[in-house]
Amino acid sequence: MRVLPGLLLAMGIGAATGLGLTAYSVGGGTGAGTLRIGGWQVTPKAGTTDADPYARAVAARLGTLPLALADGLAIIADRDNAGEHLDGRCTYKVAGAMPPA
Repeated sequence: MRVLPGLLLAMGIGAATGLGLTAYSVGGGTGAGTLRIGGWQVTPKAGTTDADPYARAVAARLGTLPLALADGLAIIADRDNAGEHLDGRCTYKVAGAMPPA
């Protein structure tokens, strides 16, 4: 009977650690295959069968439906060039060359 409390404590610590690390790994909104370029981020394999489990977990957490690779890439920006979060009260201009189709 003395083993049971220690076993329950170890299982509780293990479960809390596993759930905490899982929440931390998908909490940032990016998966393992996500590329960041400046303020932009893209997950090239998000809509494919080769998508990593973290990208799938992020999509499930955010409630998004990733585009299939043949349909294009979803390129997302949540920060400006200075690294500050985007603000709905500000006006932003997206400029640059149009990528080839």
